[in-house]
Amino acid sequence: MNTVTPRTELRRRRKATSRILQFIRSKTIGNTVPTLLFSEEIVEPPVNVQIVETEISSAEPSDFVLDNSQVNVESDINFPLLLPDSLRLWATAHNVTHMCLRELITIINPHINNILPLDPRTLMKTPRQIVIEKLGGGELVYFGIKKGVERRLKLKLSDCNFPIIKKWQHESISKIISISVGIDGVPISQSNTKSFWPILGMLDQAVDSSPFIIGLFCGMSKPKDTLFLKQFVDEALELERTGILFKDLQFAFKISCIIADAPARSFIKGCKQHNSYNSCERCEQEGEWLGRVILRETVCPQRTDDKFIKKTDADHHTYDSELLRLNLGLVSQIVLDHMHLVFLGVTKKLLNIWVKGKLPHRLSSQQVLILSRNLIRLRPFVSRDFQRKPRGLDELNHFKATEFRLFLLYSGIAVLGETLPLNKFKNFLKLQAAMSILLSPNASIKSWNDVARSLLIQFVKEVELIYGPEFMIYNVHSIIHICDDALNFGNLSRVSAFPFESYMQKLKSMLHAKNYHLNQVAKRLQEIEAIDFATKIMKSSTQQFSNSKYDNCFYLGDGTYVILKYINLSIKYAEFYEVIKLDKFPEYPFNSLTVNIFLAKITTNVRIVNYSEVMYKCLLLPYKNMYLCLPLLHTLK
Repeated sequence: MNTVTPRTELRRRRKATSRILQFIRSKTIGNTVPTLLFSEEIVEPPVNVQIVETEISSAEPSDFVLDNSQVNVESDINFPLLLPDSLRLWATAHNVTHMCLRELITIINPHINNILPLDPRTLMKTPRQIVIEKLGGGELVYFGIKKGVERRLKLKLSDCNFPIIKKWQHESISKIISISVGIDGVPISQSNTKSFWPILGMLDQAVDSSPFIIGLFCGMSKPKDTLFLKQFVDEALELERTGILFKDLQFAFKISCIIADAPARSFIKGCKQHNSYNSCERCEQEGEWLGRVILRETVCPQRTDDKFIKKTDADHHTYDSELLRLNLGLVSQIVLDHMHLVFLGVTKKLLNIWVKGKLPHRLSSQQVLILSRNLIRLRPFVSRDFQRKPRGLDELNHFKATEFRLFLLYSGIAVLGETLPLNKFKNFLKLQAAMSILLSPNASIKSWNDVARSLLIQFVKEVELIYGPEFMIYNVHSIIHICDDALNFGNLSRVSAFPFESYMQKLKSMLHAKNYHLNQVAKRLQEIEAIDFATKIMKSSTQQFSNSKYDNCFYLGDGTYVILKYINLSIKYAEFYEVIKLDKFPEYPFNSLTVNIFLAKITTNVRIVNYSEVMYKCLLLPYKNMYLCLPLLHTLK
């Protein structure tokens, strides 16, 4: 765990104290404390409160808010908070320790007539006891599905576009609410083998798509069996039988999918590991041994939910999982997570072969240096939508999944053509094109899905010819099956492990002491639950437009591409420079114009239009003496 020096800790405390005192001064006059700030009565949120949004989020294009720098937008979410609520919200948002909070209360209490409790546990509503169950070689705290769902039902629901849920809805009288479940392990520290195995949920129809905790297992290793899922399965079956009644509305309940990486999937399903001969979760192929298990076939008999239950392929199964009791397709509804499969799997393997692999596939040191320089040159052209900018390949061992995603979908197409042999570059573009389709709204459209499937099959077949049969490992083979998940769930970014992985890192950050890890995290989670859920949504889910350089390329509804120059909010218009299409991308596996990827140049022609005509955002990357324009997939409508 990261250590903090005393000087850094002191500086943080001083800044925190300064912010709180500034807040108090703005709410008080002299020694008089307004009763509104400390009243226990419920305060109704006022209408049309002005808030300032300071971050970019991944909302739909219809939620864009245009600004020159930062723009006030109207929202009915933000409202005045009581001072104790504000302190609790601040303490949980910044992961403040109770020791620090105690010192802060001691400092500010004399200025506000000592109205705050002296013990931070009283202020934070910390539970006195945590119910812990010992099982499976560790301990489990179970929080429940219904509590997390009901907290998100307090906010407005949105429509879920999963094709599988639309199918269920046609067969149901009540409105269906469903959750995506994430299960995986995360090590607590590098000094021992202790780890958390959280069961996380995400309400598919919620405005707030952040995960919530269902259960948390802690042990010196992963659970010995799937008994840690028993309470989760029992509650899910009960909710499917009775539904959820909320504010006189009756909802039917379903589990839409379970998201996990390959080792976790084999563990919770009770099937063979990814390095076994019968490891493929979607087809009945038996692997070959070539220094490792490889899966060379692309056409094989498919596994089905019914076959899995009946265990028609006995070599694929190891034990009976608790999940068998659920009304859940253990083949079709346990998705092949593309974050681990494609970004951390295939894309990472390709880069490792090019940079550190064996000849003849390894690039020369000069070519690697050129490739690294070209990636670094893209840094100022990458918009604020990306948390991590491109960096040199000398840091490849430290790349995160978001960086591999950026490379595969956007930056790779702009930089690889100069250094990679043409056959390898075209092979890479087949993977890029297929994933661009599967991560777009077209993913569940049969014709587009067939195109993506064909491209992935071609990619896998070519990989064996180019890199050799030893490249045909589980990850490479399994990408031909992710098109099936797109037919069931649409855009694969909606069934990704990214939000669950981020949440698991937050769980680790809640640890402050070396002992009682499960107690610490369970208490912090219940402190967060004690805060009214609507209070926590401090930021609007709207996006911003910016006229910052290389962060201001957009597509208009009339088919033109523009660069934002100026916005006038009072009369709702914006000035744009036009972007001219020059040509399709020549090496693309099909006409790149059909997916709005093209070579372009920026003109000085100015257009004045209503900014409501903007449909989605684009990325302009330098390519030779032109620009390469690519749509940002998460903004597509």
